[in-house]
Amino acid sequence: MKADHIEIRINEGRGTGVSYVGKELESIGESSMMGGCVRALVNGGWGFVAFNDIENLPRYVKMACEQATLVGNKDVSLAETGVINDIVKPKVDVDPADVSLIDKHDLCQKYNNIILSSNKVQTSSVRYVDSHSTLYFANLEGSLSFAKIYSVAFRLWQWRRTTWTYSRRIIQLEISGDTAKLKTSRRAVKRLQREL
Repeated sequence: MKADHIEIRINEGRGTGVSYVGKELESIGESSMMGGCVRALVNGGWGFVAFNDIENLPRYVKMACEQATLVGNKDVSLAETGVINDIVKPKVDVDPADVSLIDKHDLCQKYNNIILSSNKVQTSSVRYVDSHSTLYFANLEGSLSFAKIYSVAFRLWQWRRTTWTYSRRIIQLEISGDTAKLKTSRRAVKRLQREL
């Protein structure tokens, strides 16, 4: 089926997570994901199909073109961008995928123990999540590129008790993929514990 424009995006990746509440390990595990979409332009009409597998990619392209054909009724021209072939990789000291789940757990447990070491702390919460994925892009004009994407989030809460009230303090670290920076967070966690 003829189309004026077709573009395909595919995102695949993996992630890990560790969660402590108080002294208890609430959850730990790894996950994976795969998904993508096709956009097609036919006579001014756009078709869109989302998917979570690539085995039937030709079928999804055909479906997007069929949708676009149903709504298209005028000529539309897109600006020319030229063919782009590129690879984008962020610079990080430590890729989260290269750190074992055991090491991530041990780091969370260590920080949780620091928070709980004060007798003024009622309870704590430590949550770590990371993801590392690859985004692929291709279009009808011949462009083909992919980008590596990393993200790491580390959140620590503590609830302390006083004579009459409870209060909460939070440290939240959003790191663009550099797991190495988590090891330098010990100073911030120790400061949180000292400020009780």
